[in-house]
Parts: sequence; structure tokens; C-alpha cells
Amino acid sequence: MSKLQDSKHIRSKSELKFNKKKILIALLLIIFLVISPFKYDDFRKDSIKKETEVYLKQRGYTKKDIIELKPFRSAKGPEKYMVELKLKGDKGGYNLYKDSKDNKIKVDVYVIDGVTHLVKEVKQKP
Repeated sequence: MSKLQDSKHIRSKSELKFNKKKILIALLLIIFLVISPFKYDDFRKDSIKKETEVYLKQRGYTKKDIIELKPFRSAKGPEKYMVELKLKGDKGGYNLYKDSKDNKIKVDVYVIDGVTHLVKEVKQKP
């Protein structure tokens, strides 16, 4: 009889370990599901910022020419992730986004003293 009780005791301990593993896996999964959207958002912002830096380098600008380069999440549809850009010697500021159709950085708006202007791209550095 004692062997039977021992086998039940061993089985219940192994079941308890199995249940602890299930709980641990469930907790890790919940933590992952809660944190991952924020990390993805940070990844997208960082990505658009880096691509904008490459775009500005192609236009002839250096890091010294950039006053502000701040990525943000927009309420717009395809231009969900944008970058606010201010350059030295430029009165206004740009809002840039990456066009998903042709994978190019494009200007959404150019703002000077609160007035919005539509331009196609950042002007070439003189």
C-alpha cells in the first residue's frame, strides 16, 4: 500500500511541475503580447528616421545641417509613421513619410510660420 501511495505522490508532483510550466508559458506569452506592439512601434519610428537620414544625405545634407529629426506616429492611413524635420537655414519645417508604393521618402507638408505649403521633396542643399 505504501508503494501505491508513493506512486500517487510522485505523479501529483510531476503534474504540479507540468502545471507550473503551463502557467509560466502563459505568463510569458501574455507579457510578449502586451509589450510587442510598443516595440514594433519603436522599430517603425527608428526605421523611418534612419531612412530619412539616408534621403537627406543623398540631397547633400549632413548631420550638422539637421536641427531636428523627430519620428512620430500620425493619424493618417498609409503615412502612419512620419518624421518632423527642421534644417539649418530653412525657415520652415518638413513632415516626411515613406511611400509604400515606391519605397521612397516623400514630403507630406512644408510649414512656414504656420502656413502649409505643398512641395514634392526637400530642396537640394546649395
